[in-house]
Amino acid sequence: MAEKSITDRNASLAALMGARLGMRGGSLGDKLRRGGRHLPRRLRAQAAYLAEVESMSAHPRLARQADPVRIRQAEGDLRRYLRSVDPWDRRKGLILNVLAALSFNLLLLFGAAVAVMSWKGVL
Repeated sequence: MAEKSITDRNASLAALMGARLGMRGGSLGDKLRRGGRHLPRRLRAQAAYLAEVESMSAHPRLARQADPVRIRQAEGDLRRYLRSVDPWDRRKGLILNVLAALSFNLLLLFGAAVAVMSWKGVL
């Protein structure tokens, strides 16, 4: 069985990033530019290396400079991380953060209203 090319592997990683992190874009490089902040720093650097190797693979001489061990390591680490991400949990966390901020602001507003009313002698 022939090994998949770096372009095919990067395309499958890009699809996984789109499914798990909700990133838009076509290639792995596009997704990194648009939403690379959702990845940890170390994995962002490894994904950038994979995108760089993909562009280097177009030139035969540059393609030989790519380190296959580092490519396998980077791909494995990125794939492991992306499989551990739960899109529903991320969405739920975002909703809870917004609701928490909203409730805190309402609590502050209520406290300020009570303070003003007691200062004016209404309460």
